[in-house]
Formats: sequence, C-alpha cells, structure tokens
Amino acid sequence: MSVIKTLKPLKGNLLVESAVQTVIASLVGVNEEGRPLVSIGDAPEVVARSALSLSECEEVTSFPVQVIVAIESAEPAQPIITGLVRDTLFPVPGQKKSKEKYKAVVDGETVTLSAKEEIKLECGKSSILLRKDGKVIIKGVNLVSRSLATNKIKGSSVSIN
Repeated sequence: MSVIKTLKPLKGNLLVESAVQTVIASLVGVNEEGRPLVSIGDAPEVVARSALSLSECEEVTSFPVQVIVAIESAEPAQPIITGLVRDTLFPVPGQKKSKEKYKAVVDGETVTLSAKEEIKLECGKSSILLRKDGKVIIKGVNLVSRSLATNKIKGSSVSIN
C-alpha cells in the first residue's frame, strides 16, 4: 500500500492537503446502473468510481477481477478504480485475447454476433449451427416453420425425407 499526499481544492482558491492510498481490490460486478462494485479485503462491497478506459473495461470478461483502487482519505467510501492487475504486460504471441473470442455488437436495433469458425446456439435438445463454409444446421425434436405469406425453400436441390 502506498500513500501519496495531494492538494485537494476546497471552497474558492483554498487548497487542503489530502492523502491518497492505493490498494489492490476485487472488482466483483456492476450494479443495475452500470457502476462498478469493489471489495477491499474483508470489507463488504461498495460502489466505486472508475478511471479505466473503454478498452480496459472490455478486457473484463468475468468477475472477480483484481484492480488497483485509490482511496482518498477525505472520501474513503468512494474508491476510484485506477487500473487492472494483469499477469502479463503484453499479449503472449499465438494466444488470442478473450475480447477477440467473444464479440457481440448491439446497436439497439440489430444484434450482430461474429465468429471466425462457427456460431452455435443451444438450448436443451435444440441447436442452430452456423459454419464459416456457409453450412447451416438446425436440430430439434420438432421443427416448426410458419409464415403469414409465402414460405419459400430455395436451393440447387431440395431433399425431403
């Protein structure tokens, strides 16, 4: 733990000395408002502020994650996340980043999932598999296709049963 003394502006032009401690904490999740929740030591989780960039936030794919937190003596109940604790400084060659493995783009009207090899959706005994070669496999106990207008089946050849 390190302590850094800073000057904190008070009312007007008056400056007051304030101590800032940095500690390693656990980022345990986010609340309904999207604010980060951190746990410092054995203390209960608290809402924190964050100084992380958007790209750093995208690196977080699961919880808990170790983070560096600044705690100002004047505001101990409002820690500030200043960085992520990583095992490596640079990506290991040949190893994909987790954010490249899973990518979903949501713009409010369209959801786009992208993958290099295949996308598989599964639920119970049903699945939809999209392969990069263009093959689509739909499996299920019962398949239902309904249309209010024309239901078209197109292909160079169509085989039923």
